[in-house]
Amino acid sequence: MEIVGHVKPVVFANAVTVVAAVSYLLCLALSYLLPDILFLIAQGWVHTFNLEPVRATTPIPLALTLLTGVVFAALTWVASYAVASLYNAWAK
Repeated sequence: MEIVGHVKPVVFANAVTVVAAVSYLLCLALSYLLPDILFLIAQGWVHTFNLEPVRATTPIPLALTLLTGVVFAALTWVASYAVASLYNAWAK
């Protein structure tokens, strides 16, 4: 079954950005509250690589993490908008 329809790029980009921003904030909270658990998760994602040499010894300043969150959300919105626009153009 083929599903082809028009996607509203702004609505799609808004939805994807909200999901990405909430994920970013949850990860940020985890990094401050349970950094060892977050490190273990990252270690599991890269399988056989040893991440211990790059482990942070001090937390990243909150202002910097919030700024990077805003940049992450902006890039997510632009990329999502582009995907929806390309989808609409190519689905014709």
